[in-house]
Amino acid sequence: NLFMFNNYAKQKGLKMNLINRQHIDEKHPFYNECQRLCVSSKMLRNVCLYNIRQFYFEHDKLYFPTVFKKKVEQEDGSVKVEDKPGNQYVFNYTYLYHLLKDHECFRTETHPELLFKTNTKVMKQMFIHVNREFSSWLMAMKSWGKTPDKFTGKPNMPYYSKKYFQTKFPKESISFTKEKGKAVLSMTNIVLDLPDFIGKDNICEVLICPEGKGFDI
Repeated sequence: NLFMFNNYAKQKGLKMNLINRQHIDEKHPFYNECQRLCVSSKMLRNVCLYNIRQFYFEHDKLYFPTVFKKKVEQEDGSVKVEDKPGNQYVFNYTYLYHLLKDHECFRTETHPELLFKTNTKVMKQMFIHVNREFSSWLMAMKSWGKTPDKFTGKPNMPYYSKKYFQTKFPKESISFTKEKGKAVLSMTNIVLDLPDFIGKDNICEVLICPEGKGFDI
């Protein structure tokens, strides 16, 4: 049972995350808002992928040489900023943020098809996601180059989303009302009814995922 498994996980040093799922169908009052959020996620992801893919097709690589600023502590305790040559990957989280922080797909309130404001912490999650997608693809390509017989074919580069894409609300963008078991997603009208085992201290994140003709939260 759950109690025995939880004790086993603690003994083995394992971390167990419990999940609560709520389905939002077309008649649900939160449906339109979930739809807008997943459309905005799709748009931002596609803009990220466009910039990364175009760079790759033009240069046959996903990085360019640059000089990073590195803080080095001196013997007297002072800090000196030194130049450190290196490679800047174009799917890096920080690079994508500075590239697209003023783009209408990030500043959704300026986009003619969206015109609603989204929490920037939520939108930044897409840069993290894209970074992980391309990091995984490069690892797969490296493995494929060494042992192609373990694959059914050459790994495909991440491709554009067609209709929707998931929206992630990190812990910092989730607030709790005075009423027990109620959580609000930042800058939305979405109020979630949570079970007893999820609270302010142990909630990790909230995902809104396209599922069938609706969405799963």
